[in-house]
Amino acid sequence: MNYSLKSLEPVFHVAFWVLMFALSFSTTGPFFSTEDALLLTLLRVLTLITIAYIHLWVIIPHFFRKGKFIWYSLAIVGLIVVSVLINAWIFELWNPMIAREFPQKPPPMPQPSGGSRFRFGGPFPQFFLTFATLFFTLVYALGQEFRVKEKQASQLEKEKIKYELNFLRSQINPHFLFNALNNLHATVQLNPELAGDYVLKLGDMLRYVLEECKKEKVRLSDEINYIRSYIFFQQKKDSEWQNLEFTVSGEDPSDFEMEPMLLIALVENAFIHSYTEDIHEQFVAIEIHLSEEEMHFSIRNNLPQDTPSDAQKTKHHNIGLKNVKRRLELLYPDTHEFSYGSFQDEFRAELMLKRNNEPLD
Repeated sequence: MNYSLKSLEPVFHVAFWVLMFALSFSTTGPFFSTEDALLLTLLRVLTLITIAYIHLWVIIPHFFRKGKFIWYSLAIVGLIVVSVLINAWIFELWNPMIAREFPQKPPPMPQPSGGSRFRFGGPFPQFFLTFATLFFTLVYALGQEFRVKEKQASQLEKEKIKYELNFLRSQINPHFLFNALNNLHATVQLNPELAGDYVLKLGDMLRYVLEECKKEKVRLSDEINYIRSYIFFQQKKDSEWQNLEFTVSGEDPSDFEMEPMLLIALVENAFIHSYTEDIHEQFVAIEIHLSEEEMHFSIRNNLPQDTPSDAQKTKHHNIGLKNVKRRLELLYPDTHEFSYGSFQDEFRAELMLKRNNEPLD
């Protein structure tokens, strides 16, 4: 069974005080009867417990964490002195009992009574036990503080990631809606008799964007259907453009889930930047292959020469690719490969996603 550190804290506390009891008993056990040694040890440990939690709950929060280290040092010295004095007082009270218990002879110890009191009732053992208690409670408090700050930092990072993803998605959805409406407008102008069917097809596309894409993950098959619809509108808008390839192979795409609107962002970039005056030169080739280990997506398009009028288009192109890259870094930090660039007379983008990706918490 798995236990969190927080659930084990009481066990750590009990184990620590059992250890301190054993250490304290080792300094009293050889010089007293078992009953007296146990009682003396219990009183010493109760003193240490009181000092430990005063240190933990009062002195550390009010002095150490606020940077008042001089006051903190004075408080530590005060706790040690108080602990040693209480210990001496306890053993002084015990001396009459020792005399009554051994009326005919001194306690069974090799040193004189003064020396023996130093060994089991003097300041050194209690000083050592008190110092060790204060040291470990400080380490414990610092560990607790580190754990809390680490948890807060982790939560802030998750919130930041969610905020960035929501921002990136908000950039995508209006953009796709705008392009879809432009495609519908062109279709109505070129083929008004088909406008009704196209409106229904566009409705399916918008439903996917506005409803399905709100989910953390969508099925690859749904993303593929959206790409097919997008290609359909592109072809209807420009009937002369026939150099389009879209192939899907491998495993069932409905069994693979991924971040929505990643692939279509790359498809749209390819279409936007493949337009050229020579219709025979422009092309877009898309391949999706799903294996048992990964999903591989590749897209190629012709690379026309940029002109001054293409400056805005190129700027949007770079923003779109950076958007995709950032989303991949946030959602698939260690389980993706993404590359893009110009190769001779064409532009290529390739994406690989492992199948064992888990949704972001």
